[in-house]
Amino acid sequence: MWIAICLPFMLLGVAIAVLPVTLGSLRFHRADDGANPLPAAPAATEAVDGEPLSDAVLASLAVACPLCSVDLEGVTVELLVASVQEHAWRRHGIPSPEQVLESARIA
Repeated sequence: MWIAICLPFMLLGVAIAVLPVTLGSLRFHRADDGANPLPAAPAATEAVDGEPLSDAVLASLAVACPLCSVDLEGVTVELLVASVQEHAWRRHGIPSPEQVLESARIA
């Protein structure tokens, strides 16, 4: 008896919780229409001992910020990471691991 009473309410609750999210997601992805394809993956070769990479690999040492789509570049992997950390802090307020550790030591 309880199942017959509760089952319609459970189905109604699931419909209220799931349908708006699903429809919103479909609407969002249909509106995008593939206008912003994902960037190509960078080469897996890294600099050895901080030395610059070859010219063929240098072109791949660039990343796009996922928050604001600004292209960040670096000659070596270390410089690219420093550029990304600087951009994250200046534009988005995301601290680097060194800043987090420094504030943890002060407190």
